[in-house]
Amino acid sequence: MFKKFQLPLFGCILFFLVLYFSFRLEKSSSQLKIKKIFYVPPYSYINTISGSFKVSVADIFYIRAILSIAEGEKEYLDYILSNLRLAVELDPRLTSAYIIGGIVAPRGKAEIPQGIQFLKEGMARNPQEWRIPFWVAFNYFQLEDYLKAGQYYKTASLLPDAPRYLKGLTAWSYYKGGKSDLGALFLEGMLDSVNDPRVLKSMERKVEWLKNIVFLEKKAAEFKNIFGQWPKDLNELIAKGLIQEIPKDPFGKGYYLDDRWYDQRYAGKVISKF
Repeated sequence: MFKKFQLPLFGCILFFLVLYFSFRLEKSSSQLKIKKIFYVPPYSYINTISGSFKVSVADIFYIRAILSIAEGEKEYLDYILSNLRLAVELDPRLTSAYIIGGIVAPRGKAEIPQGIQFLKEGMARNPQEWRIPFWVAFNYFQLEDYLKAGQYYKTASLLPDAPRYLKGLTAWSYYKGGKSDLGALFLEGMLDSVNDPRVLKSMERKVEWLKNIVFLEKKAAEFKNIFGQWPKDLNELIAKGLIQEIPKDPFGKGYYLDDRWYDQRYAGKVISKF
């Protein structure tokens, strides 16, 4: 009986010794004021020695990553993500690790792409979990890549148990990315699947709102083709006979040209205070 448990017991003891000396190495290198060595054991090794304790061992590396987030060294993001990757390899249900690695760990815009890549790994492992593409979209929105944000909000909104507000975020991201037509098409395509009359009315108003923006932006582009410059006010479209009136905003805020019309990125873009 003793021999039967001897090998697993030896493996567990060896594993915890590795962790112990790993932490001791980091501590002693700090005291000696030399460059720290960030070591994460390979998955194949940990998988072998952890035996039936994989979930518990996964928690150790998960906690190790969390404790490391407060440190300021440049190398720490790679170290944190390595620990989290090992944790989810051992316990694929540990989806919160993706949120930690994708959202909490990156410091500033320069590190957000690494967070996005880590979250995408989580999407591949958890294709039915709407929260992971939601946070991918959040990161793209921070990078001001609104079209990609819209794509991932859309992906999240179509997954089981996704909250309804994600449909609005999808349309809003397309609008921010200068693709109001995509936002309108997306919402319009969702109308048949909505059963709640109040939600349906709200979505219909948003579709109308976006369609009006698409219409006015097309007319502004037509103005540019005819007169060689962008209009500085939507009333110029009426004055030149391109439209009879400015469409009514269903939210009551009105439409107007982006006041950054002098910047070519915003030229001819119609916005609303909604």
